Amino acid sequence: MRYFSKRLIGGMALICCIAFTIAACSNTTSSGSTTTGGTPTATAPAANAILTSAEQAPLKDATFDFTLSGNGGTTPTVNTSGSGRLTTHPARSDLTFPAIQFQGVSTSAEVIIDQATTTYYLKTAALSQWVKLNPTSLGLDLGVVSITDYSGLQNVTLVGAETISGTPTWHIRGTKTQTNSGSVGSGTVVRTEDLWFRQSDYYPVKIAIVDNANASSSGPATPAPTPSPTVSAQATLNETFTFTKWDSGFTIDLPTNVVGGSVS
Repeated sequence: MRYFSKRLIGGMALICCIAFTIAACSNTTSSGSTTTGGTPTATAPAANAILTSAEQAPLKDATFDFTLSGNGGTTPTVNTSGSGRLTTHPARSDLTFPAIQFQGVSTSAEVIIDQATTTYYLKTAALSQWVKLNPTSLGLDLGVVSITDYSGLQNVTLVGAETISGTPTWHIRGTKTQTNSGSVGSGTVVRTEDLWFRQSDYYPVKIAIVDNANASSSGPATPAPTPSPTVSAQATLNETFTFTKWDSGFTIDLPTNVVGGSVS
């Protein structure tokens, strides 16, 4: 059960597989101030129109800070933060963790995710070399989810006009449901996303994600006619991304000195 619940949570979001496979120990947060209410700077469009404009915005790259916390069942509690960069063409992310606990050693770490090949690369100060993380080895692979991929968002509503660190934004909210099955069982993740977009160009200013996961798995095989027992797990993951720069003109190169094999 512990093995299965760790692997399920590991596949449910962009950096989930990193955070639950390596118990993080950093606890620093970074976010901008938010002001709700007041007179909007423009007439509020419909929520779906805001989302469509955000999907069509010509974002090339972005820099952000992130926080992540999660817990559930026998899965260790995670509370970590860091900074990151992303590019949209190609779709890649580069995440930096100031301090994590990896294989019993406290160390800093960097993770690069290449969406086109669904490949994760990890380098820690302790390892000093890049290794691959294979999402398919996590039992239930829900795929690499791009931070700025808003497709599939349903039940979209307009929360209101809000100001974050002096920037007028539109705040919308929506949900996603992801269900998958693997050799060790099945799982469903119900996701709620809060998104704040700049009113001027619909670039992302802040994204807050809450994942609620439910999983079930079959126990070890037993002689007939006794059926294998079924166990279940629940977990919650909270992610917040606060954007600080847009279209800076950088690229994210994939590692070339990768050690053979993969770490799950």
